[in-house]
Amino acid sequence: MKNTILMLFLLMFLDLFLTEEKVISGRVTNLSGDPLIGVGVVLQDGEVGLLTGKTGNYELIVPEGRGELLFSFPGYADKVISLDNQEKIDVVLEPAESQTCLISLKE
Repeated sequence: MKNTILMLFLLMFLDLFLTEEKVISGRVTNLSGDPLIGVGVVLQDGEVGLLTGKTGNYELIVPEGRGELLFSFPGYADKVISLDNQEKIDVVLEPAESQTCLISLKE
């Protein structure tokens, strides 16, 4: 039993050191170049995410070789960017297509 517990501990310990991580950073702006505050930046598998700061900047630690980042903000179209060994990713979000909402008031 002690050997099994020791083996499990060693495997978990090795996994921590063998998993390489990298830092992805950048800035999110609108078409005018103004920073967007509070943009959701999420690794597509949903394990890691954050919101941009007051200057539109973000810094995210992701596992090495992992896929895509999703950028989302109300009123703007979502954007998915493939990491592809990039470490700095600046993103420009475009306004979402306008949606018309019809409200009917009855007396």
